[in-house]
Amino acid sequence: MARASTEISSSKCDGSVRQAGGLCPVDRGAATIRRLRTVLAGFAFAAAAAMTGPAAAQDTVTQEAAKQEAATDAPAATPAPIRLELNKLEPTSGGACRVYFLIENGKGPSLRSLKLDLFVLDDKGVVGKRMAVEAAPIASGKTMVKLFDVAGVECGSFGRVLLNDVISCTAADGAALSCLDRIDVSSKADVPFGK
Repeated sequence: MARASTEISSSKCDGSVRQAGGLCPVDRGAATIRRLRTVLAGFAFAAAAAMTGPAAAQDTVTQEAAKQEAATDAPAATPAPIRLELNKLEPTSGGACRVYFLIENGKGPSLRSLKLDLFVLDDKGVVGKRMAVEAAPIASGKTMVKLFDVAGVECGSFGRVLLNDVISCTAADGAALSCLDRIDVSSKADVPFGK
């Protein structure tokens, strides 16, 4: 059986000298995958030839190669969005402002932690208060209301609220998730909410 060889034609690794073996670390991984595909295709060919003859073996190799290409080229599924709505601001008797958020976890995984880094800016865009708010736990497919008081800031001084970052986002199984890009923000309050 003939053995196929794979070679990378690139002569540099991001401007540096090639490493031992003649391949860049990135090239090494791609070359290993190509070699592995070739070996697996050879095994499939040999097994099919032994059982049904050369013509059937070639069909098996072609089908296996097509499946591998489809699996490699398939785009990653886009995670379900997390909808975060600034729903209402309400003055409290102690001079604080009570903030209500409506959170919808669509069809994404259940969240153990969703810690938000929020800023309150006045109507001139000057930062008035920074807060870290834990909005989880929240189950998959669940919509819920979370509220908290912003001490020392009256509701009338809110010019807008900014979701600056997601401090932590953890699935129910403890896996760390990337959630900032998944969050869609909106506001039904008299002040805008953005990120």
